[in-house]
Amino acid sequence: MEGKLKLLMMAALTLLVALTSHAFPATFKDPINPAKPVVWVKSNGYRNVTVGIRDDLLEGDCEMFVDGLKAVTREASRLLHQVTHGTLYFEEVTILLPSTWACTSVPPKPSVPMTWREAHIIVGPTHPVFRDAPWTQQPRGCGQEGDFIYLTETWLKSYQQHADENSAKELVAQWARFRWGVFGEEGYLGDLVHPPSYLLNASSQSRNPTLCHNGDLQGDFSGSCEKEDSANCSFSINTAASSNVTSSLMALPSLLSVLEFCDEDTHNAAVPTKHNLMCGGSSVWQVISRHPDLSGRKEWLGDVEPTFRVQRAEDNTQPSHVDMVLVLQYTSTMSQTLSRWKFLRDAVRKFLLVEAPKGTKIGLVTLTDSAATLAGLTTLTDAASRLSLANKVPENPPTISATKNLEAGIIEAVNILDGNGLVVLVVENLSNHTSEISENLVAAAGNTSVWAVLYPHLPSVSTSLYQDLVDSTNGSLLTVVNPYGPMYQSVDDLVALNNQLRTILSATLEPHSVWMKKDEALCLASCSLTLQVDDEINYRSEVILELSFLFFDAAGLKSIEMKAPDGTVLTPSAVDSKYETIRHHFYTQAQVQQTGNYTVVIERLTYVDGVMVSLLVMPRPPVLPVVWASEPLQELHQSNSSVPTLFVQLWQGECYLVKAAVTATISFSGANVTLMLRDDGTRGDVTGGDGIYSGVIIGVDGQAEVNIVAHGNGGAALLVGSYSSLTLSTSDKTLKSSSQVCCGSQIDLSQVKTEAAGSFYLSSSVEATFLDQPAGDLPPGRITDLSVQYSADSLSLHFTASGEDYYNGEAVAYEVTRQTSLTSEPVVEVFSAPPATANSQITLMLPQNECDVLYVFSVCALDAANTKSEVSNEVRFVIPCGFTTNGPQTTASDSASETPTDVSTPTFHTTSGSDSSTDESSTAVSHSTPQTAASDSSTSEMSTLVSTSTPPTSSSVPDSSTAETSTQVSTFTAQISTSVSASTTAESTTVVSSPTTQTTTSVSFSTTDKASTVSSTSAPQTTTSVLDSSTAKTSTPLISSTTWNTTKTDAIPTTASTSSTTEASSPSSENKLGIFLGSVFGGLLFLALAGISAEYIYSRVSSKIRKRRS
Repeated sequence: MEGKLKLLMMAALTLLVALTSHAFPATFKDPINPAKPVVWVKSNGYRNVTVGIRDDLLEGDCEMFVDGLKAVTREASRLLHQVTHGTLYFEEVTILLPSTWACTSVPPKPSVPMTWREAHIIVGPTHPVFRDAPWTQQPRGCGQEGDFIYLTETWLKSYQQHADENSAKELVAQWARFRWGVFGEEGYLGDLVHPPSYLLNASSQSRNPTLCHNGDLQGDFSGSCEKEDSANCSFSINTAASSNVTSSLMALPSLLSVLEFCDEDTHNAAVPTKHNLMCGGSSVWQVISRHPDLSGRKEWLGDVEPTFRVQRAEDNTQPSHVDMVLVLQYTSTMSQTLSRWKFLRDAVRKFLLVEAPKGTKIGLVTLTDSAATLAGLTTLTDAASRLSLANKVPENPPTISATKNLEAGIIEAVNILDGNGLVVLVVENLSNHTSEISENLVAAAGNTSVWAVLYPHLPSVSTSLYQDLVDSTNGSLLTVVNPYGPMYQSVDDLVALNNQLRTILSATLEPHSVWMKKDEALCLASCSLTLQVDDEINYRSEVILELSFLFFDAAGLKSIEMKAPDGTVLTPSAVDSKYETIRHHFYTQAQVQQTGNYTVVIERLTYVDGVMVSLLVMPRPPVLPVVWASEPLQELHQSNSSVPTLFVQLWQGECYLVKAAVTATISFSGANVTLMLRDDGTRGDVTGGDGIYSGVIIGVDGQAEVNIVAHGNGGAALLVGSYSSLTLSTSDKTLKSSSQVCCGSQIDLSQVKTEAAGSFYLSSSVEATFLDQPAGDLPPGRITDLSVQYSADSLSLHFTASGEDYYNGEAVAYEVTRQTSLTSEPVVEVFSAPPATANSQITLMLPQNECDVLYVFSVCALDAANTKSEVSNEVRFVIPCGFTTNGPQTTASDSASETPTDVSTPTFHTTSGSDSSTDESSTAVSHSTPQTAASDSSTSEMSTLVSTSTPPTSSSVPDSSTAETSTQVSTFTAQISTSVSASTTAESTTVVSSPTTQTTTSVSFSTTDKASTVSSTSAPQTTTSVLDSSTAKTSTPLISSTTWNTTKTDAIPTTASTSSTTEASSPSSENKLGIFLGSVFGGLLFLALAGISAEYIYSRVSSKIRKRRS
């Protein structure tokens, strides 16, 4: 019976999986955090949705967080059901609280083996870039799931206080980004790719806001709204006059009437939104409808109220702060010397103002024969909260003559901590304390750890009472020894007390959360000390010069000077002298960027005791990479339509790094593939400056090792911090106000508080598995940063180069589509790619165009098989009247090295009997005149074409000649465009223009040319060209080589320009044999000349060496 029951259960499970497999799509699992739960749909409801609350928020807001999340999720569930046409809703949501929080609505023990980092929705502090606006981390493409949604505590509190109904709409819009892979349908101020407005025609008054919407949207434009500056022309909506606008949630969630996504009826594919670029012009609803969550799913008529589980996280990481109660002895014993209480008071105040990390909760208790609470647990959130707590430490020395009651102090502190944190006793040990026994003290502590700082301590007095207490409670005993007797107090006592308080933090927190003493020196009349900064040592943003002294020595300080390694005298950014016995000089991170030794020199006028000078630094946390991919790293797929993308983030504590240099070397089957990962919004990177470095992986299979190497990029790398990571100092760090909304093409880092990351180097490896063989016939990658510029005499397109296979290798050509407000038909031109790496910046100089006309440009990359990339972003531009442009030319400048300028030129696509590769639906010409085509298969040694004045025609003349030299002579021809392509075996290509009024040259160059020279004289604007089809079997797009207004004679880098033609125009076998023999002969001749040159150089060098020796 038991066996049958097992079989029945297995069959039922198999049937369940079969019936619901369509509702359980393969979702992304973070390879770094495999515990990330998978969201799935059952009966139209999303299950396993997890909301994680970060542990650097305030525990006292626990109930507010829970109640607020429940309320906004309920409202979002109803709205989600509405906008998906009655299909989907949130059915099951888990709210994950930090493991240390005591919240009445949570079970007493951790029950979920995960942290907030694995949640789908994260609640945290204000973000340094997007402030309190919700945002989604989405580095993948259209239709692919993102990483997480981020909500801030301020956003949630605002919803709680004002019941803002727009909050639910914002949450649904972020869910659409995260779950369904759609993007924003709005423009972004200052964004050249996705501007806030765009022109409709040449009039600057005729423009639209970059928004997807229906209805009559009313509002006003403001800012810089000149014709050429759409990026800085913003649009303010008149909400009262736009009440009939109901879409789109991806553009206008704050508009009360908006309750829909744009669909195929309301969508405008021409609006320059990020969604249009990423999703190829499909509407948001079209993308959502194709997702497995909705595909084939029926309308849900049941309840849409979500159920909630509130649980604690299980977090094994070392905390960034620890809660504690300081119990300070406040009896007359502490005032027996002039400095004893002053030292303790100033040391504790400094501990609260500077040393304790942000977020630490500290309480204060004074101890006499009873205990009194000065302050309950107070969270150190900013300078004001620190100062408020520090001021509660009594200013004046105690006068109460009493025996300290340790048990009362421990009980008071334990009650304040409520079982979570440390009790720190700061008491004297100048005589044996016999009124209490250790068993009672241990019982009073219970499960709370007790640390004891004996200040001052005489070595002759027993410490057994305190030792038993700390040993029994997992604490530690620290002493400040006074070797000179109870009535003498030196500056050494103050320094030792500061060190012991710092020791408590060092023992309980990560090293990068605690100030460390880099160097110190005792100054009498003068002293000098150094701080070394090198590539292996990185400090946080401030260095503190700390001076400790007797209170009556403060007036004797003459000068304090700190010099950088180059000798520059540094002026402190702040001087803190609020203590009687301590002084702090703060130096900013910018002042300590140099590598080398920083020197501090102190001079004094008078003194009673020494001044201890210390340099305090806080080590930066190590830079650590987080590596993941568009799929789980162990399940990477590749096909002709999709290849994996690798992602890397660099973190230093809670700060992420931008502008670093990051590469990935993928080793597999004895081969290596190296990727330069980018964070600039190009070549597969979705958003520039967001700290996610991206690279498309091509040509890898099987098991692979991915080695990540990153460094500071010559000092260019920057840290972008969050409030939680800023733990310093006398004044709270604040961030610049940023109103950015996530995410346009680039993050504007000028609006964000950053600091230099300093020098670092890391190398880290992860394993990856590629389940498929490398795909072939891959298209070039899409261009995403097309822009247009003009000056007084030029108009040019600029973009980052694409590749042959996505972004691997080099594209062969670029197809530019141009449309104007005067014509409805686009004009297509093809530019040969310059001979530079695929990382180059491309500049296309465009021919003369009409002024005061709106031009719309887009670009596609072409590979050798004439396969096109996806269309780039569109740019719109109006040429101001009053200037003309030079002829078209392509330039490439590699940012890594200086490369020669290549001159490559465009042609209009035409259909020709001799070239089948150009017979495309996108064919267009720039004028309406008839077109003719001629074909010539001559094999003569010299091929010359002479053109005379004719009506507008286009002639493409294939020539199968294998001539050593191809010469072109041009005379006056009106608007004629004909193609030139030199043989790949040509030794040189020379173009000579006859002397007339303007220069005209037409050149294309072979990849094996040894020299290519243009000799030009004046000629009218005429282009004539000769096509050599000796390489007809090469599948390459027809590329013209036309240059206007060339007046320079110079050597020009070579580029391939060949044409795919029919078999009839292919070279004969005799020509092939001639080409082969010519190549062999040329190679042998080159080797012979190289050998002769080497022998000559060797003999010259040897002769000089012999002469020197003699």
